[in-house]
Amino acid sequence: MADAAIALSAAGHEVYFITVDPIKSFHSGKGRDKMLDLLKPASSNLHIISCKVGHSFEFGTEDFRAKEYIEMVLNNVPNGVPLILSDDPSVWAAAGHIADNYPMIGVMHGNDDIYYNNARKYASQLSICVCVSNNIKSNLLANCPGIDPLKIKVIACGITLPGFAPADRTDGILELIFIGRIEHKVKRATDLVHIA
Repeated sequence: MADAAIALSAAGHEVYFITVDPIKSFHSGKGRDKMLDLLKPASSNLHIISCKVGHSFEFGTEDFRAKEYIEMVLNNVPNGVPLILSDDPSVWAAAGHIADNYPMIGVMHGNDDIYYNNARKYASQLSICVCVSNNIKSNLLANCPGIDPLKIKVIACGITLPGFAPADRTDGILELIFIGRIEHKVKRATDLVHIA
């Protein structure tokens, strides 16, 4: 999300980035940079909107966190600006609450239940739902029958690699390199067997 915001603002677009600023490191984020640190240096058209929060935010209810996000949007973001959502259910709850004034754009980053749960719960509020692959789109349609198929778009996030011309081997051995978690649900690691 930070990279996308930086790239869009560098391309000349006005970007409003909503996040929180933990007073103390969140237990869930120990050892990781704060989102605010990832956004530096920011261009002049990247508007970073944040509020200081404590552990009551981290361990509070989804509704409590959603109210913080709603307040930041309503007080700082012009009416009608589309909201591109992270996978946090409280972010989806906030966007769903104000979807009449801020178009809600869900992003299906992966094949995890959290994405399908969010999409099912807020299907009627979504203006559009972007999937990172056709596989995710198929799973979204299967898991979320309440979502309008016309609202689903695919923007593939694969990495374009340079041409690959492997040297011919005389021993008939095929070598594959897999980079990712060895699991099928998210990384489709079992596809390696079919490739081989």
